[in-house]
Amino acid sequence: MTFKECVEDVFGLDADERVPSFVNQLFDGININDLHPYRALFKECEKLSKEFLLYKDSTWVNGAFGWNLYINVYQLILPEEPIDWKVYLSRMSVMSLIIDASEEREALIKSVDTEWFWLSQSYYVESGYKCLTREQMLDELSELLDKSKERYHRYRGDNPDYDKAMEKNYPKFERILKFLNYNIGDCEVVRMNKPGDDVVVWYFVKAWDCFFIIYLSDCM
Repeated sequence: MTFKECVEDVFGLDADERVPSFVNQLFDGININDLHPYRALFKECEKLSKEFLLYKDSTWVNGAFGWNLYINVYQLILPEEPIDWKVYLSRMSVMSLIIDASEEREALIKSVDTEWFWLSQSYYVESGYKCLTREQMLDELSELLDKSKERYHRYRGDNPDYDKAMEKNYPKFERILKFLNYNIGDCEVVRMNKPGDDVVVWYFVKAWDCFFIIYLSDCM
Protein backbone atom coordinates (compact mmCIF):
# COMPACT_ATOMS: atom_id res chain seq x y z
CA MET A 1 0.00 0.00 0.00
CA THR A 2 1.11 3.56 -0.66
CA PHE A 3 1.35 5.95 2.26
CA LYS A 4 -1.81 7.73 1.08
CA GLU A 5 -3.63 4.41 0.99
CA CYS A 6 -2.44 3.67 4.53
CA VAL A 7 -3.81 7.00 5.79
CA GLU A 8 -7.10 6.52 3.96
CA ASP A 9 -7.39 3.00 5.31
CA VAL A 10 -6.98 4.22 8.88
CA PHE A 11 -9.26 7.27 8.78
CA GLY A 12 -11.56 6.71 5.80
CA LEU A 13 -14.40 9.12 5.17
CA ASP A 14 -15.98 8.44 8.58
CA ALA A 15 -13.01 9.09 10.86
CA ASP A 16 -15.25 10.93 13.33
CA GLU A 17 -17.20 7.68 13.83
CA ARG A 18 -14.01 5.67 14.30
CA VAL A 19 -12.84 7.62 17.37
CA PRO A 20 -13.85 4.93 19.91
CA SER A 21 -11.76 2.48 17.87
CA PHE A 22 -8.85 4.95 17.81
CA VAL A 23 -9.09 5.35 21.58
CA ASN A 24 -9.14 1.59 22.10
CA GLN A 25 -5.88 1.35 20.13
CA LEU A 26 -4.25 3.28 22.97
CA PHE A 27 -5.02 0.68 25.58
CA ASP A 28 -3.63 -2.55 24.10
CA GLY A 29 -6.74 -4.56 24.83
CA ILE A 30 -7.45 -3.10 28.28
CA ASN A 31 -11.17 -2.68 28.80
CA ILE A 32 -11.46 1.06 29.30
CA ASN A 33 -14.90 0.50 30.80
CA ASP A 34 -13.10 -0.96 33.81
CA LEU A 35 -11.19 2.30 34.30
CA HIS A 36 -12.04 5.94 34.61
CA PRO A 37 -11.94 6.33 30.80
CA TYR A 38 -10.96 9.98 30.59
CA ARG A 39 -8.23 9.92 33.21
CA ALA A 40 -6.94 6.69 31.69
CA LEU A 41 -6.87 8.35 28.27
CA PHE A 42 -4.80 11.29 29.47
CA LYS A 43 -2.44 9.00 31.35
CA GLU A 44 -1.89 6.76 28.33
CA CYS A 45 -1.28 9.74 26.03
CA GLU A 46 1.27 11.19 28.43
CA LYS A 47 3.06 7.84 28.43
CA LEU A 48 3.07 7.75 24.62
CA SER A 49 4.36 11.31 24.41
CA LYS A 50 7.38 10.35 26.54
CA GLU A 51 8.05 7.43 24.20
CA PHE A 52 7.49 9.08 20.80
CA LEU A 53 7.43 12.88 21.05
CA LEU A 54 10.52 14.74 19.87
CA TYR A 55 9.10 18.25 19.50
CA LYS A 56 5.82 20.07 19.72
CA ASP A 57 4.73 23.64 19.27
CA SER A 58 1.52 25.54 18.67
CA THR A 59 0.13 29.02 18.35
CA TRP A 60 -2.84 30.90 16.96
CA VAL A 61 -3.33 33.99 14.84
CA ASN A 62 -6.18 35.82 13.17
CA GLY A 63 -8.19 33.48 10.97
CA ALA A 64 -7.42 33.14 7.28
CA PHE A 65 -10.97 31.92 6.69
CA GLY A 66 -12.58 31.56 10.13
CA TRP A 67 -12.31 33.32 13.48
CA ASN A 68 -8.79 32.26 14.48
CA LEU A 69 -6.19 30.04 12.83
CA TYR A 70 -4.58 27.48 15.16
CA ILE A 71 -1.52 25.48 14.16
CA ASN A 72 -0.20 22.48 16.09
CA VAL A 73 3.01 20.68 15.13
CA TYR A 74 4.35 17.37 16.44
CA GLN A 75 7.60 15.69 15.47
CA LEU A 76 7.52 12.02 16.40
CA ILE A 77 9.74 8.96 16.46
CA LEU A 78 8.87 6.33 13.88
CA PRO A 79 8.45 2.81 15.26
CA GLU A 80 10.55 -0.04 13.95
CA GLU A 81 9.63 -1.66 10.66
CA PRO A 82 7.25 -3.14 9.77
CA ILE A 83 4.99 -0.30 10.87
CA ASP A 84 1.41 -1.07 11.79
CA TRP A 85 -0.03 2.18 10.43
CA LYS A 86 -3.49 1.55 11.86
CA VAL A 87 -2.09 1.46 15.36
CA TYR A 88 0.54 4.16 14.88
CA LEU A 89 -1.60 6.79 13.13
CA SER A 90 -4.60 6.32 15.41
CA ARG A 91 -2.45 6.49 18.53
CA MET A 92 -0.36 9.46 17.45
CA SER A 93 -3.31 11.51 16.21
CA VAL A 94 -5.27 11.02 19.43
CA MET A 95 -2.17 11.68 21.51
CA SER A 96 -1.51 14.96 19.70
CA LEU A 97 -5.04 16.15 20.40
CA ILE A 98 -5.00 15.08 24.03
CA ILE A 99 -1.65 16.50 25.05
CA ASP A 100 -2.49 19.73 23.24
CA ALA A 101 -5.51 20.00 25.52
CA SER A 102 -3.53 19.29 28.70
CA GLU A 103 -4.12 22.75 30.18
CA GLU A 104 -7.85 22.12 30.03
CA ARG A 105 -7.68 18.50 31.07
CA GLU A 106 -9.73 18.76 34.25
CA ALA A 107 -12.50 20.60 32.45
CA LEU A 108 -12.41 18.02 29.66
CA ILE A 109 -12.49 15.14 32.12
CA LYS A 110 -15.61 16.59 33.71
CA SER A 111 -17.40 17.47 30.48
CA VAL A 112 -16.62 14.58 28.12
CA ASP A 113 -19.60 12.41 27.23
CA THR A 114 -19.45 8.72 26.46
CA GLU A 115 -19.73 9.27 22.72
CA TRP A 116 -16.35 11.08 22.64
CA PHE A 117 -17.97 13.93 20.72
CA TRP A 118 -15.39 16.47 21.81
CA LEU A 119 -12.69 14.32 20.18
CA SER A 120 -14.62 13.15 17.13
CA GLN A 121 -15.26 16.71 15.94
CA SER A 122 -11.54 16.97 15.16
CA TYR A 123 -11.85 14.08 12.69
CA TYR A 124 -14.66 15.19 10.38
CA VAL A 125 -13.66 14.45 6.78
CA GLU A 126 -15.05 16.97 4.31
CA SER A 127 -12.85 17.00 1.22
CA GLY A 128 -10.93 13.75 1.43
CA TYR A 129 -7.22 13.14 1.02
CA LYS A 130 -4.49 14.49 -1.21
CA CYS A 131 -0.79 13.80 -1.69
CA LEU A 132 1.41 16.88 -1.50
CA THR A 133 5.08 17.49 -2.00
CA ARG A 134 7.11 19.00 0.79
CA GLU A 135 7.19 22.32 -1.09
CA GLN A 136 3.44 22.32 -1.70
CA MET A 137 2.74 21.81 1.99
CA LEU A 138 5.14 24.53 3.12
CA ASP A 139 3.83 26.95 0.48
CA GLU A 140 0.27 26.20 1.58
CA LEU A 141 1.09 26.99 5.20
CA SER A 142 2.91 30.18 4.22
CA GLU A 143 -0.03 31.30 2.10
CA LEU A 144 -2.35 30.75 5.05
CA LEU A 145 -0.14 32.94 7.21
CA ASP A 146 -0.10 35.67 4.55
CA LYS A 147 -3.88 35.53 4.20
CA SER A 148 -4.24 35.71 7.97
CA LYS A 149 -2.07 38.82 8.15
CA GLU A 150 -3.98 40.44 5.30
CA ARG A 151 -7.34 39.86 6.99
CA TYR A 152 -6.02 41.01 10.35
CA HIS A 153 -4.75 44.32 9.00
CA ARG A 154 -7.81 44.87 6.80
CA TYR A 155 -10.37 44.32 9.55
CA ARG A 156 -8.32 45.30 12.56
CA GLY A 157 -10.51 46.68 15.31
CA ASP A 158 -9.92 48.38 18.65
CA ASN A 159 -8.87 45.47 20.83
CA PRO A 160 -5.51 46.07 22.57
CA ASP A 161 -5.41 42.61 24.15
CA TYR A 162 -5.96 40.90 20.79
CA ASP A 163 -3.36 43.15 19.14
CA LYS A 164 -0.87 42.26 21.85
CA ALA A 165 -1.51 38.57 21.25
CA MET A 166 -0.98 39.03 17.51
CA GLU A 167 2.33 40.84 18.12
CA LYS A 168 3.48 37.74 20.00
CA ASN A 169 1.86 35.00 17.92
CA TYR A 170 2.67 36.03 14.35
CA PRO A 171 6.44 35.78 14.97
CA LYS A 172 5.87 32.44 16.69
CA PHE A 173 3.90 31.14 13.68
CA GLU A 174 6.79 32.23 11.46
CA ARG A 175 9.28 30.40 13.72
CA ILE A 176 7.19 27.24 13.45
CA LEU A 177 7.28 27.46 9.65
CA LYS A 178 11.05 27.96 9.74
CA PHE A 179 11.37 24.90 11.96
CA LEU A 180 9.36 22.82 9.50
CA ASN A 181 11.34 24.12 6.54
CA TYR A 182 14.63 23.31 8.24
CA ASN A 183 13.71 19.92 9.71
CA ILE A 184 11.59 18.32 7.00
CA GLY A 185 13.63 16.95 4.14
CA ASP A 186 12.54 14.33 1.62
CA CYS A 187 9.15 13.11 2.68
CA GLU A 188 5.69 11.93 1.76
CA VAL A 189 2.79 14.19 2.71
CA VAL A 190 -0.88 13.28 2.89
CA ARG A 191 -3.37 16.02 3.70
CA MET A 192 -6.81 15.29 5.11
CA ASN A 193 -9.29 18.06 4.23
CA LYS A 194 -8.05 21.34 2.80
CA PRO A 195 -7.60 24.93 4.02
CA GLY A 196 -10.88 26.77 3.74
CA ASP A 197 -12.93 23.75 4.86
CA ASP A 198 -14.82 24.48 8.08
CA VAL A 199 -13.15 21.47 9.71
CA VAL A 200 -9.73 20.52 11.09
CA VAL A 201 -7.05 20.07 8.41
CA TRP A 202 -4.43 17.37 9.03
CA TYR A 203 -1.02 16.90 7.42
CA PHE A 204 0.62 13.50 7.93
CA VAL A 205 4.30 13.74 6.99
CA LYS A 206 6.45 10.64 6.66
CA ALA A 207 10.16 11.46 6.55
CA TRP A 208 12.92 8.87 6.43
CA ASP A 209 13.92 9.34 10.06
CA CYS A 210 10.80 10.68 11.83
CA PHE A 211 7.13 11.51 11.46
CA PHE A 212 5.27 14.81 11.64
CA ILE A 213 1.66 15.52 12.45
CA ILE A 214 0.47 19.03 11.71
CA TYR A 215 -3.13 20.04 12.21
CA LEU A 216 -4.87 23.34 11.65
CA SER A 217 -8.17 24.66 12.89
CA ASP A 218 -9.61 27.75 11.21
CA CYS A 219 -13.31 27.24 11.74
CA MET A 220 -16.21 29.62 12.11
